[in-house]
Amino acid sequence: MAGGVLAALISPTLSVWSKDLIAGSLYAGSYLVVVVLGVIATATLRLLRAAPAPALDTGSAPLAQETPRTLRSIAAQPVFIAAIANAGVSHGTMILVMTTTPLAMIGHAHLMQDAASVIQWHVLGMFLPAFFSGRLVDRFGAARVSIAGAIVFASSIILAASGSAFFHFLTSSILLGVGWNLMYVSGTALIARSHTTSERGRVQGMAELCIATIAALSAFSSGALLTYFGWTAVNLGAVPLLLSAACITVWFATTERRAKAATGAP
Repeated sequence: MAGGVLAALISPTLSVWSKDLIAGSLYAGSYLVVVVLGVIATATLRLLRAAPAPALDTGSAPLAQETPRTLRSIAAQPVFIAAIANAGVSHGTMILVMTTTPLAMIGHAHLMQDAASVIQWHVLGMFLPAFFSGRLVDRFGAARVSIAGAIVFASSIILAASGSAFFHFLTSSILLGVGWNLMYVSGTALIARSHTTSERGRVQGMAELCIATIAALSAFSSGALLTYFGWTAVNLGAVPLLLSAACITVWFATTERRAKAATGAP
């Protein structure tokens, strides 16, 4: 979280400085800086050393062994479906809109510095709420926080579609980041509820693959939507995704409430 906030503070300066770094190739310097940062991150990660696993208390009685379920049976759970709907749709929607925001701003005669500032506030909107959004999930439940995130997303779309002034880009991008955070944190909290300890690695790997696939499809779609249909279409393209995620979340919450009522659980 702190890294995301730090990135928001330094990335606009880096982008503006590096876009003309290579003469005759606009933005090529920015990609070069991304490569350099990737190398630095890789070198830093190689310095990490995994902590030794804690010793198991065998005691006198043998430990009960969990029997992992199949991935198909895990993926069929309402909690897992809701988790992927929230984490995947929020990430995909954010990628869909954020990827084309700088291009849309420049297309509407805004300066590169303005676009960098908007992305800076967008990233702050993504990561600053993470310092308390987990507590909101603990207090109000993942479903309610997710629906709140979808409402924030909808507000972002309405603002983005209502005008092309700097104010519209700025406020809609901040709300885009906040909506992403609320839905994504809710989704990851639900993923943690969908598996046992022995299933954790496989389930989290499957979840990450699903989320990354949705994000990749959104990234490929965003440029085509902007080129052929315009900035408003990019934002409206996220509406079906958000509606589907909200419907799935309501279905999951209703199913869970009925299950608790049937068992007498609080």
